[in-house]
Amino acid sequence: LYFCDMRSTPPAVWRIAPGGEKTKLIEGTPCSGLKFGPDGWLYACVGKDKALVAFDLPSGKKTVIAEDLQPNDLVVSHKGHIYITETGKKQVTFVNAKTGEKKAVDVGITAPNGITLSADQTTLAVSDYRGPYVWTFRINADGSLSAKSPYMTMRTEVDGNAKSEDGRSPVYKTSCAGDGMTADAQGRYYVTTSLGLQIYDPTGRMCGVLPKPSDNLEPWSVASRLAMN
Repeated sequence: LYFCDMRSTPPAVWRIAPGGEKTKLIEGTPCSGLKFGPDGWLYACVGKDKALVAFDLPSGKKTVIAEDLQPNDLVVSHKGHIYITETGKKQVTFVNAKTGEKKAVDVGITAPNGITLSADQTTLAVSDYRGPYVWTFRINADGSLSAKSPYMTMRTEVDGNAKSEDGRSPVYKTSCAGDGMTADAQGRYYVTTSLGLQIYDPTGRMCGVLPKPSDNLEPWSVASRLAMN
């Protein structure tokens, strides 16, 4: 498992081995999204520097791939195509890893944040931090996107400060804080949200919600919550 701790002092990228051994790989670069490319490089978003970078491991040597960006998260396809979310611009951006060329491939999602690829690499999925949907796109041969669709509807928290017209029904927040995403080999999607880790099957139907960790949460309550969901 590779992860970035961008708020530590200094910020760092870590690796956790299957046995639990924790190793610091990169220090001093406040990365957010991390993805390995087919070339073996570890690609990362560095919002502070407005850059997309790549690290050679184990040396840690950094190469700047593209600049003048507002990168939040990224994904790298088997072809080496890079897609990043630029949340402030409401934009999904395509970056050519070889030339650094960048172009908008979608604009309009309220706050595009998490991003991932389907198992067969034909679909791009993007979570909306300030909205209720995970949007999907068909990936064309040239890397462009088409067939935009609000494919998954994320559950949101109850708004305790809002009142319904009848005074009894719950009122739900419009934002679910959809953030980092990934997909597994069976085609399921996993999305981090304010409620917890929301899971969807390949057709976009919800499978359940894994609640956020809690010191007071017993294993049986996790199972019961999954059963209720």
